[in-house]
Amino acid sequence: MHVGGNAARGAPLHTPPFERQKPGVRCEMRHFLATVSLLAITLLLVSGPAFGIAVGTTDEFAGTWAGMDWGYVYNWNRSSAVAVNDYWMLTAAHVADDPGGEVGSTITINEQVYTLQEISYHESGGSSADLAVLRFDKKLPGHYSLYNGSFPTFPPSKKLNAIMIGYGYTGVDYDTYYTTTGGTDGVKRWGTNKIDAVVTASVSSYLSETIKMGYLSGETDYEAGYGTYDSGGGTFVKVDEEWQLAGINAYISDNGTSGHYNASYAVSVPAYHDWITEQITILMGDANWNGYVDDDDLNLLLSNWHTGTTWGEGDFNGDLNVNDDDLNLLLTNWHAGILPADGADEINPVPEPATMLLLCGAAAAVLLKRRRKA
Repeated sequence: MHVGGNAARGAPLHTPPFERQKPGVRCEMRHFLATVSLLAITLLLVSGPAFGIAVGTTDEFAGTWAGMDWGYVYNWNRSSAVAVNDYWMLTAAHVADDPGGEVGSTITINEQVYTLQEISYHESGGSSADLAVLRFDKKLPGHYSLYNGSFPTFPPSKKLNAIMIGYGYTGVDYDTYYTTTGGTDGVKRWGTNKIDAVVTASVSSYLSETIKMGYLSGETDYEAGYGTYDSGGGTFVKVDEEWQLAGINAYISDNGTSGHYNASYAVSVPAYHDWITEQITILMGDANWNGYVDDDDLNLLLSNWHTGTTWGEGDFNGDLNVNDDDLNLLLTNWHAGILPADGADEINPVPEPATMLLLCGAAAAVLLKRRRKA
């Protein structure tokens, strides 16, 4: 990202036709201006991960932007992803379906390796928004709250300030537009903007509600726009004293001249808040993630007693050790959830305290036999 000069935001938004970017080019954030009607929206990706913030910075957050902790935006699949719960990250679908991001792929955070267990893509009513949820095997270091408010656009003074974060290429600032050529990717950068409008974007196979941010160098302190490999990163707004995730970086558009970008688009988190929340709901004790706590989960926990380090092995509190604390979490939710559609074990009473003591003492050697299904 780079920071531009002073100018004023201009003309009203016209809904543009959408054009897919050439294969091999992902989004990065760059500083841009939204004074020209948008003629094309570009998918910021290369046949793989997303894009990066153009005209961005690595400076410390201060002043209007103080209080932002960018520690939970990660460089995933060469693009970006944002932690939104203890085990989940949110990214763009066009990043998640790129080669290298398959289930079983890994990401290293603070020298700890996390393995991707599941990818869930948005789909509703026959159409899909450009969103995907990633579930990992271990508890993540932290995550952001999801913004679920509105995006006021009038009067202009009511427009929300936004922080963009991603790992994409830097670009060149031309005051009222920016280019995405040159620079480097793989470095976390941030920039700022204002949310101008809510736009329905039809790009490639995705139909998404997005938030649009124009580019005008100097309108905000660190005016920026998306660039290649910024895709999947986060755009944040401040609620009280907390920066919340408002959008997932996805697209850019030009001012009518190819390569002269003057607007960025993030898939709106409020528009898909219910879907995201449903995907990332945690049921403590559900080791196999089938939505129901039963003997299968207890057996997984006991077979990894004092050796397990992941959720699937029974480490429900994320302390990298399967012990009494995890057993108690499981027992608290015994038979909670919904029975799997293909049937489930017969109903059993919650183990009594005396039974719990026995399990704790001999857990490593004891495995409950799974009851036969009817």
